[in-house]
Amino acid sequence: MRTFVNAGARLDRLPMTPFHRRLMWLVGLGMVCDTFDLALQSGVAGAVLADKFSTFAQVGYFISATFAGMTVGATMAGIVGDRFGRRFSYQFNLLIFGLASFAAAMAPSMTWLIVFRGLIGVGLGAEIVVGYSLISEFMPPAKRGRLVSTIVLGAIGFSSPVTFVASILIIPAFGWRWMFVLPAVGAMIIWYMRKDLPESPRWLESMGRGEEAEAVLTAMEASARSIAPLAPAPAGAPAQTVAVPFSILFTAPVIRRTLLIIAVNIAIGAGSYGFGAFIPTFFVKQGMSITKSLSFGMVMAFGSTAATILAWFIADRIGRKWGLVCSTFATAVLGLMYPMMHEPLYLMATGFLLFMSMAFQMAMGVAIYAAELFPTVYRLRGNAIGNAAGRITSMAAPYAKLPLFDHFGVGGVTAALAGLSVAVSAFVAVFGIETRRRSLEMIGAEAAEIPLPAVAVSD
Repeated sequence: MRTFVNAGARLDRLPMTPFHRRLMWLVGLGMVCDTFDLALQSGVAGAVLADKFSTFAQVGYFISATFAGMTVGATMAGIVGDRFGRRFSYQFNLLIFGLASFAAAMAPSMTWLIVFRGLIGVGLGAEIVVGYSLISEFMPPAKRGRLVSTIVLGAIGFSSPVTFVASILIIPAFGWRWMFVLPAVGAMIIWYMRKDLPESPRWLESMGRGEEAEAVLTAMEASARSIAPLAPAPAGAPAQTVAVPFSILFTAPVIRRTLLIIAVNIAIGAGSYGFGAFIPTFFVKQGMSITKSLSFGMVMAFGSTAATILAWFIADRIGRKWGLVCSTFATAVLGLMYPMMHEPLYLMATGFLLFMSMAFQMAMGVAIYAAELFPTVYRLRGNAIGNAAGRITSMAAPYAKLPLFDHFGVGGVTAALAGLSVAVSAFVAVFGIETRRRSLEMIGAEAAEIPLPAVAVSD
């Protein structure tokens, strides 16, 4: 017999506890490792080009391989995570990431480095899809945006500039291979630390595993009672068991949210990953030394830190929808301004703001918004399809941007980015929904056309 434990209502009334903080550390450390690896490809791409280990065309394949792997990893994580659990998907893909990173450090040729980079991408894609969804399913709605932003601050705001600093210190002195060793070692340590990672009670209940959900909830409530007395949870009612196929993402009214998150991820894929990853390579191509190009990139990367602080401040105040609209439009304006800057100070200042606007989109769109839009029973699949669309865009971006760069310079690249950003900003303004301070069950019920909380099975 399936047991109804009212997981959503019981979780939403909890204060922050040591249980929550431990979970945030476990997820956050994985995100730091993930973002470090994503950011390192900029420095490595410039270094392998400068070392004559790679051609300029192969650099494009190298960056594309990351996103090809992430597309596969995100899709796998969505299907596996909804069917077998968030924890299983999370740990399995982290292991792939760690082992592939060690292999990349020993790659005998650029061809093999591209292959191993694709495998690393499989692990990266899963980390992003599962990590933010898992943490969202535990956090109370009034503080969910701020708490997820705290993880983003550590992951994007900390890792991006630290990666550039590490690139400046390590690549000229020891070579680019050591940039893969660092996240590989970190991934193995984190994988061991997460062996006791709790499974989401919301997901456990949605799969009819009420006793397991009850065990996690009891532990969390005991942690909360050590701080203050608990208020009773609002009453809820179990729902009929239903099957939720992947195709539900393309049915009314869910398709509106599916298209929305695809659009947001495409903008992020073209900007934050597609354009940002090529910044040091652009500089090297224009005659800068690898050290100077990395220094320029590092200053710009601190815009990511500023963006995550801003996201932390406004996520639960202004909200997700209008934060995304404004930041996407700002990316368009700054993208048009960037190629007009010629003095180093103005170039770095504009680049800083451009990185800031793109990182804000990532923090608000991928980390917070995508994890809230879909019901628990297909949350990861909805998140994954948007993430996969963004990765496909990132994978294709080098092939679109290289001819643009060759014929029109950085101005042609940023003009294309600006046009896409304006279109996505308008789309979110018209079709976006606001999720600020709302329970995941309430948000999901509007999309699901099934009564919630629901006990469901994935196919």
